[in-house]
Amino acid sequence: MGKIKSLFKTKWIWIAVTIIVVVISVFGIHNVGYSKGQDSLTAEVNKELLNYEQIQEKVGEAEQTLVDVNNKIETAESDLKTIEEKVAKNQDELDKLQELASNRDGLETDISQAENTLSTIKQNIESKTEELQSLTGKLQKAEGKPLKLEAGHYVVGNDLPIGRYKITPTQGSGNVFIDSGSGEGKVSETLGPNPDYHLSSYVFFAENGDTMELNVPVTFTPVE
Repeated sequence: MGKIKSLFKTKWIWIAVTIIVVVISVFGIHNVGYSKGQDSLTAEVNKELLNYEQIQEKVGEAEQTLVDVNNKIETAESDLKTIEEKVAKNQDELDKLQELASNRDGLETDISQAENTLSTIKQNIESKTEELQSLTGKLQKAEGKPLKLEAGHYVVGNDLPIGRYKITPTQGSGNVFIDSGSGEGKVSETLGPNPDYHLSSYVFFAENGDTMELNVPVTFTPVE
């Protein structure tokens, strides 16, 4: 009987020990699992933090890129405005040139008409001058023969007698300059056959000491 009790006690001791071991094992397994879960969660958090920092960095880079792009756009817009202003200015000048070109024919016509009018006026002046000389001076050929002088320099009193003369070009056309003895200009005319550009004749009074520069052969015909 005593052996049985001793054996029974021993059995219960082993059962208790087994239960304790099981409890300890379960608790240990729980702790190990919790620790692993905690480590995994920490790793995930750290990963998310890293991703957030990378995203923030990318956002900052994108914002800087946007600023650079905006600056380039502003510069391009400024350059475009300058180019447009130059184009507008050049267009104004081109319009003026085109207007001048379109008016060229009209201007040439006006010039031609003005030249014709000037020629008519010269002819009228010449005609009226001769008429006036005829009325006031009773222009007539005086006694004496006409005197022909070649182109050159002459002095009245030495090369041409004092008197009133009608000068006409012997041939061709050219300028006739006559100054008084004191250097005052008396005659400065272009004589020739073309009434558009020349006078066919001119009347003047030659005084002693007058100097004459003839650029064309001239005939001096005495007149009263």
